[in-house]
Amino acid sequence: MTKRFTSTEKWDDPWYRKLSLKAKCFWDYICCHADNAGLWKIDWDLVSFKIGESVDLSVLDEINRGKERIKIHDDEYLMIFGFIPYQIGVLNSDKLTNLQKNCKSLLEKHITEKKIDGSYVLGTSSVPVPMRYKYKDKGKGKSLRVANINTNIYISMPPNKNELWDFCQNNGVDPETFYNYYQAKGWMLGRNKMKDWKAAVISWKLRSKEQDTNGRTAPL
Repeated sequence: MTKRFTSTEKWDDPWYRKLSLKAKCFWDYICCHADNAGLWKIDWDLVSFKIGESVDLSVLDEINRGKERIKIHDDEYLMIFGFIPYQIGVLNSDKLTNLQKNCKSLLEKHITEKKIDGSYVLGTSSVPVPMRYKYKDKGKGKSLRVANINTNIYISMPPNKNELWDFCQNNGVDPETFYNYYQAKGWMLGRNKMKDWKAAVISWKLRSKEQDTNGRTAPL
C-alpha cells in the first residue's frame, strides 16, 4: 500500500485553517489518492461518496485561493503542484527506488498520451520538501543522519518570462535588467549553469542593497 507524507504544520497554516470542511476533506483525499506522479483521475461521484459531501469543480476556487495548488488538465485529471518533490523526491538519480521508478514511468506515460505537458515535470514547487532520515553505522551503534532532497531539477530553466516578471516585481528587482543580463550570459553563474533562478533573484536583491552602502553600480 502506498504511503503519503503529510505536514502536521498545515493545521497552523492560515490557508488550510480557512478552508471549509468539505475543501479540507477533498484536499486530503486527492493528496492520498493521486497516482505517484501527482495526478488524480477526476471522479466527482466517487469523491463525493467517500467524504460525504457533494463535490464538484467549484471546490478548486477555494483550494487555489492565494496561489495555484491544483490544476485541471484535459477535463480528465487534476494535477497537484509540488507533489513529486514532496512525496517522491529526486528523479535524476542512478539509484531510484521502486516508488521513484513508478513515478517516472507514470510521467512518461502521461506525457506520451498528452495528458500533461512535459513542462509539468519541471514546474517550480513552493512546497517544502520533507527531510529524509537515514541511519548510518557508527561503531556498534547507529546515528541518525539527515539528508535534504535537492529540488533543483524542478526549477524550469531558462525561466518562464511571465513567472520571472512577477517574482522580480514582488521582490523589488527590475525584471528586464535581470533577464537581459543572464540571458546574455547563457544563464550561467561563473562557470556553472544556473539551477535556481529564484535564488539568483534574491541574491541580486541582496547585492543591490549593498550598493546603497558601498557605491557599487550593479548587483552582479
